[in-house]
Amino acid sequence: MSVPSMQRLLETSEAADHCHLSRPYLEKLRVKGGGPLFLKLGRRVFYRPSDLEAWIDKHVRASTSRDGGELPEFRQI
Repeated sequence: MSVPSMQRLLETSEAADHCHLSRPYLEKLRVKGGGPLFLKLGRRVFYRPSDLEAWIDKHVRASTSRDGGELPEFRQI
């Protein structure tokens, strides 16, 4: 049985840099919800790089419309 390698844990400021966000915005997401998964070890907060990447991947969009889906079909007039 192989033991999985442990990922390096990132502190909030490192995670914010990784995601190209400000530290206060990442903290706000943590409090209000909608941000990446995090770990709370004692009083300290950490992020796993894989969780940050998964969160970033969930926000890929094809357009700026609300659902980010395909472009609507055009009707001929």
